[in-house]
Amino acid sequence: MSTVLVVQNEEDVPLGRMEGFLADAGASLRILEAWREPLDTVLVTSELPDALLVLGGRMNAYSDQDAPWLPDLRSLITRCIDADVPVLGICLGLQLMAVATGGAVEVGARPGPEYGVTPLTWTDAARVDPCGSRLAVSTAVVFEDHADAVTALPEGAVVLARSARYPQVVRFGSAVGVQFHPELTRAIAEEYQSHNETTDTAEILAGFDAHDAALAATGRALAQWLVTAAELGPVQVVANGPT
Repeated sequence: MSTVLVVQNEEDVPLGRMEGFLADAGASLRILEAWREPLDTVLVTSELPDALLVLGGRMNAYSDQDAPWLPDLRSLITRCIDADVPVLGICLGLQLMAVATGGAVEVGARPGPEYGVTPLTWTDAARVDPCGSRLAVSTAVVFEDHADAVTALPEGAVVLARSARYPQVVRFGSAVGVQFHPELTRAIAEEYQSHNETTDTAEILAGFDAHDAALAATGRALAQWLVTAAELGPVQVVANGPT
């Protein structure tokens, strides 16, 4: 059974329904609450997890002063990528991947925030990617909640899907980052939107309800990819697809 290390960055930004999807895929989970348990307990060991999942948070990818574990988390991400350990980054997790590997994130990105159900366009690269090919056949929309965004990608990163504004699914070697939130339950989505003065919570939740089955299918596919990749071991991925 593969062990997935889940790094949770805030108490009220949980693993949500991805916990059940990962368990169904056969994973054993270790949830590390980064604000309580130092990440250097992972970094000092020679043994990496079978897979890593980095959740989101309200801090930005550069908030080292407010979230002092972020430098260690970025180091863990790059260490996993260097060792071909599969990594899934969600929202802030994608942004941390980009920064850790030489890209850039714009805080309060000028094209504007994305909230609620958002359509995706898949690239040709997704068709030959082990994660993108799972998602592209069924994922037409995703659920968003972000204002910061990746605005520059490092050399070698491959965009698998985009929204009208931003990269949404990006491959960084053995890692995949998604800008959207596959882990949200309706209750978590409602909690997020109830604190957002710029959105109509009822309208956002109506979109969630209308697409709930498809949103769940995307989360399930991501969980299955992560666990399958962990079980298969190191896989080299190049711009044109896996080798």
